[in-house]
Amino acid sequence: MSLVKQLQQASSSTQAKLWITLLTSLYLVIFLVIHDGINDVTDPIHTLHTLEPSLQRTSSLVSVGLHINNLPVFSISKNTFTIDGIVWFRFPIGTESLDTISRFEIQNVVRSQGGDLLYKSEPIIKLVGDEVIASYHIQATIKTALDYKDFPIASHRLNVIITNKSVTARELYFTSKPEQFTLGQHTLVYSWTMRDQTVVTGYEQAPLSSKEEGLSITYPAACFSVIVDNIGVRDLISLYFPMFVLFLIALFCLLIDISDTARLGYVAAAVPILVLFRMVIDGVSPDVGKLTHLDYMYNLFVFLSLVILFFQTYVVLRLQNLKKKSESIQDAPRKHLQLWNNAMFFCILIALAIGTTCSFLR
Repeated sequence: MSLVKQLQQASSSTQAKLWITLLTSLYLVIFLVIHDGINDVTDPIHTLHTLEPSLQRTSSLVSVGLHINNLPVFSISKNTFTIDGIVWFRFPIGTESLDTISRFEIQNVVRSQGGDLLYKSEPIIKLVGDEVIASYHIQATIKTALDYKDFPIASHRLNVIITNKSVTARELYFTSKPEQFTLGQHTLVYSWTMRDQTVVTGYEQAPLSSKEEGLSITYPAACFSVIVDNIGVRDLISLYFPMFVLFLIALFCLLIDISDTARLGYVAAAVPILVLFRMVIDGVSPDVGKLTHLDYMYNLFVFLSLVILFFQTYVVLRLQNLKKKSESIQDAPRKHLQLWNNAMFFCILIALAIGTTCSFLR
C-alpha cells in the first residue's frame, strides 16, 4: 500500500481525529497555564530624573516611606485601585517645616467631584533622636500605567507616585529604600498576590516652553511599585473555556458524514452563540484601543468557526448539485469532498495551534 493511501486512511479515521483534537486541546491548556505562571510584567516602568550627588548635598533630604494597610477597591480591568495606608516622612529637626511636608500629593490619584486629591489626616509627629517622623493616614483612589496586551493572564505593576509640588527638587529631595515600602498582612486583594516592592526617588520635570529648553520647573517625587500576580484560574475557565467549547462544536461537525445536511445546522447554531459571547468579553475587558490576548483568541475562534461554516455551506451546495446527476458521476466528486473535509479538519487544528502560539509571541 502506498504512503499516500495510508495517509488518506489515517486522516479519514474518526479515532485519529479525536486523538489529534485531544492533543491539540492539551497543548492549548498547557500553553495557557505555563504562560499564566511565567509572571512576565509588560507594564511601563515609571522613570524619574535623578539629581546629581553634588546638588543633593545642598538640597534638604527627606526620607519617605509608604505602608499599605489594604486595598478596598482592586480592579485590574477598570484600572481603579483604592489605597488605605500611611505615608511618612523623616527629616532632621529644623530642616523642613510641617507646612511644606504636608503639601505632598499622590500624582496618579483620581480626583473626586469636590476636587480633593485624597483623604489626609493630621500629621502624627514622633521624635527619634534629632529627627522628626511625620506620618499621615491617607485614602486615595488611583490609576496606574497598565499594559493589557496579555489580559487577563498577565501580572501587573502597581505604582503609587508621591510628589510635593510646593518646592523644587533643589530645595527638597526625596530619598527612600525598598524596606520603607511595606504591605499589611490583611490586604483586601482576592486571587492576587503581591511581590517585589521597589522604590525609585528623584524629581519630575515640567517644561514650560517647547522652544526654551531651560524653561521648566521641577519637584521631588517618589514612586512606590509592587508587582501583583493573578493566582486564580477563574478567568481562564470562565472566559476561554466557553469559547473553546463552541469552537469544538463547530469543529466536530466535520466528523459527521458529508451527506448529512444536519452538520451545517450545528455549526450555523454554534457560530452566532460564539459571536454573542462578545458581550461577555466586553463586560470584563478593559477599555483600551489595542487587542488583548482575550480579544486575539476570540477573533481566532470566530475566524476558524466561520471558515468551517463557509466550507460546510460549500459542501452542502455541492452535494445538492450532484444529486441532479447520475450515481456513477457522483461517486468521484463525493470522494474528493471527503478528502477535502478530512484535510480541512486537520488544517483547522493546525491553524488553532499556530495562532495560539503566535498570540504569546506577538
